[in-house]
Amino acid sequence: MKFTLAAAIAVAVSAVSAISPRAVTDTEMGWGKALAGDSKACADLAVIFARGTFDPGNIGPWVGAPFRDALAKTGKKISFQGVDPGAYPADLAGYIVEGGSEQGAKSMGVVIDAYVKACPKAKIAVSCWSQGCLVARKSFGIMSAASAKKVIAYVSFGDPYPQWTAKKYPKIPANAKPIPFCTGSPSDALCGKSLFDFPNNAADLIDHFKKIFTMFNDKRLNDAQRKARDAMLVQLPLQASKQLGTLVSDLKNGHRQRWELSPQHFFYGLDGSTTKAAQQLVAAM
Repeated sequence: MKFTLAAAIAVAVSAVSAISPRAVTDTEMGWGKALAGDSKACADLAVIFARGTFDPGNIGPWVGAPFRDALAKTGKKISFQGVDPGAYPADLAGYIVEGGSEQGAKSMGVVIDAYVKACPKAKIAVSCWSQGCLVARKSFGIMSAASAKKVIAYVSFGDPYPQWTAKKYPKIPANAKPIPFCTGSPSDALCGKSLFDFPNNAADLIDHFKKIFTMFNDKRLNDAQRKARDAMLVQLPLQASKQLGTLVSDLKNGHRQRWELSPQHFFYGLDGSTTKAAQQLVAAM
């Protein structure tokens, strides 16, 4: 699929009125009016968010929606946009095979270029959670040099990049302030320390996923997050079973930590991290 300026604009201005009730929580199209030519809709800060694996909508309910809501409370003129789910399905193959969806990165880079062209005075913030951070990193190699200079911050939650250092990713622009969050105790193993009690064979690992997320019933979860958890309980073992070859190879070659998904990876929208990130981002404007 080829991503063009016209395609990026078409995606961002697609009928928001057609969004389903659940998608009010997990979808945000804040860049649409500006991309359609309304210069009055240009924000002081334009934030784009790449959601994590299995996330519904275009920002997801786990981190994207809480981050958007935290930014809205700052009182600043901020526009929030998710990466097109048609280009970025946020599936397991995109993460574990590609090291972050290539098509998602292309879509993200193209729509950033489109916004910079439409709103040349705006500042840009690239934000992400989980696989979305690998997509965001790749987008720095897609967007133009002029767009990269507009990026004031790279806001990441649970960035699994430490598990993918063997793969080359574009550098984050020097002018982009890193604002990283990684749950430390207990550790989010995708961005932090390994969880040593994780199984070492494929079948046991898939069973382990089923058990830990069946028990994941934090009282802070909202309805959209509970629905997303229930959907993930179906999709995670199903998609993992389709990637058994990669899973076995990763376990054999010392890349088990790429698979060490735990409830801690889902806490950023529950533990105040998104509020802190919003405050730090506004301070960087």
